[in-house]
Amino acid sequence: VSSASPSTTTIFGPVDDAFQNVNEELLTYLITDYQWRLHLMNLLGFHMVGRALDSNEIVPGFSTENLVDEQIIVAASPEGDALLNSAAKIVESTSAANGVLHTIDSLLEPMWFSRNIRQSLEGESERFSTLISLGDRVDSFVNMVSSSEPYTLFAPTNDAFKNAGMDVVNNLDTEYIQEVLGYHIVPGIFTSSDLMEMTELDTSSGDKLTVAMNQRSFTINGQLILQTNMLANNGIIHVLDGLLMSDVLGDRDDLEDCSYMQVVEENLGISFGVQCTCNVVFGGAVELVCRESDTSETCSPKYGQCERNLDCCSSPRRRCVAGQCRDSGGGLRVRIGEGHGGAAARARERDRGDNDGETSSP
Repeated sequence: VSSASPSTTTIFGPVDDAFQNVNEELLTYLITDYQWRLHLMNLLGFHMVGRALDSNEIVPGFSTENLVDEQIIVAASPEGDALLNSAAKIVESTSAANGVLHTIDSLLEPMWFSRNIRQSLEGESERFSTLISLGDRVDSFVNMVSSSEPYTLFAPTNDAFKNAGMDVVNNLDTEYIQEVLGYHIVPGIFTSSDLMEMTELDTSSGDKLTVAMNQRSFTINGQLILQTNMLANNGIIHVLDGLLMSDVLGDRDDLEDCSYMQVVEENLGISFGVQCTCNVVFGGAVELVCRESDTSETCSPKYGQCERNLDCCSSPRRRCVAGQCRDSGGGLRVRIGEGHGGAAARARERDRGDNDGETSSP
């Protein structure tokens, strides 16, 4: 604003009365609370254009991009006046050495200004419909994402839930959903700049998340953040490509099943060229997921008929079914626990008794 460069900026400056209808609590946060600084910068940038615009240019049909990469569109009012974003009318224009100030009678509101976290997710339901459906079943989650208190939400995409086996919403236990979702919401606003300076975050449920930065990418508990700094009027959203569930697993009795992983691998005959991890899937079960490794060994597989899964080890996605090697999909999944109580003993007995390398269906 105080730059000495000539004719570089246009500011659309709302008069004092333009703030009368603004949510008072939100306005107080923006003015006084440092954690809202990104929201405040966005609101100011929404009213600025990176070049000088003469009033003669700002006529119905004109549009331009502001400093936060959003559009300011000029339309005609019923009286024929030029309206910016269907809301604000220019009441005065003043030229300065470094640009132009157009005084307007109403605030130009960015989309987040009228959307809380819940409504922001709804605005991109093609990415977050599973999170919305799951969240609606947990009152505490709904209250937080709709609250006037600020929160940071790490929002898994639909694909993230699908990959974790949590896309069949009706099959999931509400208590388990609450446990998982509570792990994704943090009191307060933490921008990407804040995350750069942090190694841990405390969730709403009292758990800790591990923050790391790899080159220019952030991870939370090892899950990649696909998009940062989606603003809402009660906080901020960061988009995840996976679920933050490692500590949820760590609190579960079923985790002992994961130490049993190698036995399961050997009995399945998939020790060659695969990597296995434990996931929590629908209903709270623990599932062993095996995928192709970067350092595969040779096992001379048969490509047609088979007697055991080891004969199909050309890919961890193939298994022996009815004497034929068949593709099982995105990875070989083996249920080794059920719900919060688990079924570890039954899994161990079943797999230890499977001496010929076959395994029963989960």
